[in-house]
Amino acid sequence: AKPVGEELWQAGVSVLDDVLTHKSDFKKSLETRLKESGHRLKRKAEYIDLPHTLLKIRAKIVDKNGAAAPATDAVGPVNLTLHSLFQKVDVLFNQKLVSASNSTYPYRAYIETILRMQQI
Repeated sequence: AKPVGEELWQAGVSVLDDVLTHKSDFKKSLETRLKESGHRLKRKAEYIDLPHTLLKIRAKIVDKNGAAAPATDAVGPVNLTLHSLFQKVDVLFNQKLVSASNSTYPYRAYIETILRMQQI
């Protein structure tokens, strides 16, 4: 509620500035400033609902030189393919880092998977 109040306060101040300083039309200025405030609030409130997130990944199998692998080569995915794609994964909450930031993410995911499987 506090960010909404602050945004509305700022919109009101901007409308007064438009009308008194720039001699703008009150209704037009109010409409413009409220739309701007709505867009800013929408951007600030944006978040990703991770349990309901889908990643679409396109991949190409290549050799060590980056050329397309021949169809005759026997290839397959590694265990924990998605975890292996990312070297570093950071989680932010309100623009503050809340996860350990290091380059051991694939190893951590693998160890956590092994430990979870032993609990079953």
